[in-house]
Amino acid sequence: MKPKEFIERYYLHDSYIQKVEYDILNRMITLDIMFSFWMQDFYKKGNAKQGTIKVVFRNVSKYNCDGGNPAAPLAGILTAKLRNNDLVLAILDDETGVCFEMTIAAESVEVVI
Repeated sequence: MKPKEFIERYYLHDSYIQKVEYDILNRMITLDIMFSFWMQDFYKKGNAKQGTIKVVFRNVSKYNCDGGNPAAPLAGILTAKLRNNDLVLAILDDETGVCFEMTIAAESVEVVI
């Protein structure tokens, strides 16, 4: 799917990035996210409220994450939006009180649940 479809389909608020892998040679970023299923339109009562998903960005042309560690234990996603076709995640590190952004420009996004 395109990044626009990704942010329209998945609500990332209160989810936590557990791991970031940036494969520069293959132009791919993989995020392991502790995901809040219960906040999704597709959530069905009785299913797991949280769980890990893998989000794979392909054909990445830009990646930037200055100002904090997106995989810090208490760093939660506040918002996900598009800015000039780049996916921008606003992240708040509750331990340090620092808010920062992760920016990814990618051709496609795949979510593995």
